[in-house]
Amino acid sequence: VVAVEPDPVVAATVARLSLEYLTDYITNYRTEKARQQVTFLAGQVSESNSKYQASEYALSNYRDKNRNLFLNTAKIEEQRLQADYLLNQSVYNELSKQFAQAKIKVQEETPVFKVLEPATVPLRKSGPKRTIIVLGFAVLGGILGLVYALFRRWRRVV
Repeated sequence: VVAVEPDPVVAATVARLSLEYLTDYITNYRTEKARQQVTFLAGQVSESNSKYQASEYALSNYRDKNRNLFLNTAKIEEQRLQADYLLNQSVYNELSKQFAQAKIKVQEETPVFKVLEPATVPLRKSGPKRTIIVLGFAVLGGILGLVYALFRRWRRVV
């Protein structure tokens, strides 16, 4: 990133701020989808964790209340609670894995920028080169003067 300004401090500041803005913009652009996925999965993991804990509490509460019952209806209810608990546990574990993978993906998709030369206040002016401009116009003036003199001499002869 190059910045040319009359004031060298302003030029260095503009170059530094432009680089920061460009870096942030490209990083956000490249990782937006992955970050949205992380946000979505964070909500899903939280919701799944709540369901998992509720089913765990319901199962343990049922087992505490029905310790010595050998009725088939009690066994069926316990199996239903056990199945619900296992389902919520597997959903929670799977979402936790996906959440961790999504965070890794954000890290992988984040571009790495290397600053070759940091923005500094220049010691010399970068342009315009006044000596070259003055010499160029002096040479052009000399050539135009010679052409004019030769043209006047040619008109006198003719």
